Amino acid sequence: MITSTQSQRRGQMRRMGSSSATAALSASLHGDARRVQVPTRHSFAEFLVRDAKVPGDPSNEKTRGTHQPFTFVGREALHEIVATVDMVLGNFGGAPIKDARISLAGGAQFGKTVLQHSLMAYATGQRFRSTLMFLPDIGLVADMVQTKFRPNVVDQLPWFADMIHIGVAVTASGRSLHRLGAFSVTDGVRRCIGMFAGLGKVPTSISGDIALEDEVDDIEPKHEKFVEGRLGASDLRFIFRIGTQRVHGRGMNKAWRDGSQGVIELACPQCKHRQNPEDAFPGIVCKRGEGRGTRDEQSKRARLTYAGDFRVGDEVVANYEPGQSYFLGCVRCGAELDRTKPEWTHRKPDQLSRHNWSFRLSQLGIGAIELSKIVRQWVEAVEDDEKMIVFRCDVLGLPRSTAQKLEPDIIDRARTVEVYEPAPPITGAQRFAGLDMGQRCWFTAREVHGPARKRIVWAESIPLHQVSLRVPYLMHWLGIGALCIDQMPETKESRSLALALNGLTQRPIWPKIPPTGRCVVSFGDGRMFRRDERGVETWTGMRAFVVRFDRKKTGMGIDQTIDLFTDATGREIGVPMLQCNRFESVDGVVREFLTPKEGEFDSIAAHGLRQDPAIRLPRVIGTAAKLWEEFDAHHIAGSERDKDETGELGEYVDGVPNHYLFANAYSRLAEIIGGRVVRQPFQQARVEIRKPRRAGV
Repeated sequence: MITSTQSQRRGQMRRMGSSSATAALSASLHGDARRVQVPTRHSFAEFLVRDAKVPGDPSNEKTRGTHQPFTFVGREALHEIVATVDMVLGNFGGAPIKDARISLAGGAQFGKTVLQHSLMAYATGQRFRSTLMFLPDIGLVADMVQTKFRPNVVDQLPWFADMIHIGVAVTASGRSLHRLGAFSVTDGVRRCIGMFAGLGKVPTSISGDIALEDEVDDIEPKHEKFVEGRLGASDLRFIFRIGTQRVHGRGMNKAWRDGSQGVIELACPQCKHRQNPEDAFPGIVCKRGEGRGTRDEQSKRARLTYAGDFRVGDEVVANYEPGQSYFLGCVRCGAELDRTKPEWTHRKPDQLSRHNWSFRLSQLGIGAIELSKIVRQWVEAVEDDEKMIVFRCDVLGLPRSTAQKLEPDIIDRARTVEVYEPAPPITGAQRFAGLDMGQRCWFTAREVHGPARKRIVWAESIPLHQVSLRVPYLMHWLGIGALCIDQMPETKESRSLALALNGLTQRPIWPKIPPTGRCVVSFGDGRMFRRDERGVETWTGMRAFVVRFDRKKTGMGIDQTIDLFTDATGREIGVPMLQCNRFESVDGVVREFLTPKEGEFDSIAAHGLRQDPAIRLPRVIGTAAKLWEEFDAHHIAGSERDKDETGELGEYVDGVPNHYLFANAYSRLAEIIGGRVVRQPFQQARVEIRKPRRAGV
């Protein structure tokens, strides 16, 4: 509700005109206006309970169309998240925690937006911390302000409404900004600003103490990096991200994985087993009325299945019907679990000391959401792939996308087909490697036993300045026959490495290779460059190629050519190069992980339809676990494809952590080319230029 005093003040400002209104606002912000009586809330938790309002339940006639007080009842899992926010803000008697990060990844409709908007009101109206909320684009700003923040927050807090000036903010330099989504807050003495901003263009004129990010999956990663810069002048620099996970490896899923990976667990009152509801779904959901007596009967309770029915063992005992009652039952003994007593556990506790908290919360962990609704949605999702995607994201809080071909279970499957350690002994099978270049370089090696059986034998991240020494060592140690190297962005280093591995670095005389026409250029020991009468170029005996994605259209294949450049002495020299299509190179690697279960039907001569993944991954052990976790994440994130407005899939996405995926793609190109190691000492090259034959000769 907006007070009459505030309404009169706004009317006066409109009549005064923009310049006079700005002057009046500036005076207000500098303490010349009357002071506003602001209640004291010692914590964010107290503010939520005493001030925050939420829209009433639309299914209840008494609450429909009203605003009701926020409550933790049925949302007990939020206590831990709110307490963490209070700790970051220094509300427990300690100093504020600088550079803290909180990421809340969860299902829909349990109050994520209410939490963020309430924090914006509390941080500005109580702590006078300038707070910026970033949305994917400017088009969402007006909708967020007018349909959510204003009616659900500002209009419900008379004391906050009396402090706020919407549409105008004053920068630290005293300049007034008239901007959609901006507002200023003052009690007549203290002042701060707030702003809703689209991250399509990062606002550089406004700085803050706290940054809130909503719908993180839709924010461009390259723009999201600028958010931290808007907090540079603050002594707090707190970033709070909230969103639904839709895709693996980026956006909200990446924020959760990079953080402490907090999940709730429900402890069984009988056997004490602790279980995470979304990981144990659907078997954790039981139909009430089955097995209610002894422990033996409880263990035989009817459980929800992937088929959408309820079974005891393999026997179907019930199907979903409206009006039935359900509960969460321990997956071991069947005892009923209490959804009002969630316990948070963090799977990466080392991130807690770095003040990098992340939480994942599904609707199963929110007692206020009826299980009957969740069961109904699951039954419908079993019959509809699109609904299944929505169910996983909105209900279970887990990522799922039709645009993403690889998921964690697909990657995990590649480790179960065949168990072996990284860098297994050389058995005679050919080995190939790929190197994705950058300030950090990413090396992947594969061992090929046939088209249906390939093994990743090594993966490693190498600083650019160590590549010239480390890669030749890996080539020798692992017995690599051929290596493909990303030509860009570190073109100089890529070429130098290819020269060295091919034994061409110290060559005193470099032959002149004609730009057209048939030719044969011999480098000795069977190493040779050829161009036939059709202009088709090939290399023989070389072990290192640079790769450039010059082929814009699919179906053009892989072309061999020479990458000519001028060295430090002014000579024109060159290295073997492959030209191919980016999409086909990535797609070939992705498809090696897929089977008929995912719709990949790969028929191999003398083998038939491939049923298992063509590529296998080594067992994760010891200190190398983090490396292989990153390897998996790069493949999952990089397997996502762009979607156009019609939903058609396009290119594999760029700008995401996908380096090991591309290193793997380069290793596959090396496999296709089938280079061999040249162990003989380098000898002087011989150039042969043959004239085309005359017709009839």
